[in-house]
Amino acid sequence: RDPATAALAAVVFTAYQPNKVVASLDTDAGDEAAAGLPLLEARGLVDGRPAAYVCENYACQTPATDAETLMEQLRV
Repeated sequence: RDPATAALAAVVFTAYQPNKVVASLDTDAGDEAAAGLPLLEARGLVDGRPAAYVCENYACQTPATDAETLMEQLRV
């Protein structure tokens, strides 16, 4: 697994957060991998880097591409 992806995943699973939904997509699988999954459509790499999308009440924050930003967004 890519180190940048692993760093984002480590943040996501640091603390228990009820009602959290985590979905991941292997970008090597191509666009068809997200077909039929609205949660993942149009959400992929940002400037060639893995990204985490934190969404709440039908609105998403700016994609986080580093662990520090993701921790702030998740309030971990």
